Amino acid sequence: MRKTTFLDFYKLSVLACKFFIVLSSLAIIFLTCIQVVFRYVFRNPLLGPEELSIMVVLWLLFAGAAYATSRGFTVSGGIPLKKESSRRLMEVIFSFLALLVILAFTYLVINHAIQQIQQHIVSIALRIPIIYTIAGVLCGLLLMTGYTIFELVTRIKTVRQLKQKENK
Repeated sequence: MRKTTFLDFYKLSVLACKFFIVLSSLAIIFLTCIQVVFRYVFRNPLLGPEELSIMVVLWLLFAGAAYATSRGFTVSGGIPLKKESSRRLMEVIFSFLALLVILAFTYLVINHAIQQIQQHIVSIALRIPIIYTIAGVLCGLLLMTGYTIFELVTRIKTVRQLKQKENK
């Protein structure tokens, strides 16, 4: 029997991001079609599909951000440096700064989520607790945190290997 590793969890979480991206995209298409039909065919706009689509868009946005982070598509500096090890060290610094920003946003979202739970805030038309929307944002940020830590560790290892080669 094979042990589950961190890499297996990483691959599974990337697959889950892809799944949520596809699922939420289909849901947005469906909800938009419903909105169009009711608004322009029946001349009776519904608030429910509009509320749901906004919630689903946030899930899509943060699933997409998490997926982009897992692929290494984060903002990084383009400082031209001649030494490979210096350039890689700058990548480590940029990854660390990205991690700090993601952690700051995660902290803010957690505080916001706690506040929403305590106040029992719900959507206007469907009376859906707003925490369901915030849960998508929080899941995306937590995945981004994990992916950025993984990227940071990988980059630190690369810098160490380059430093060892330069010292020989």
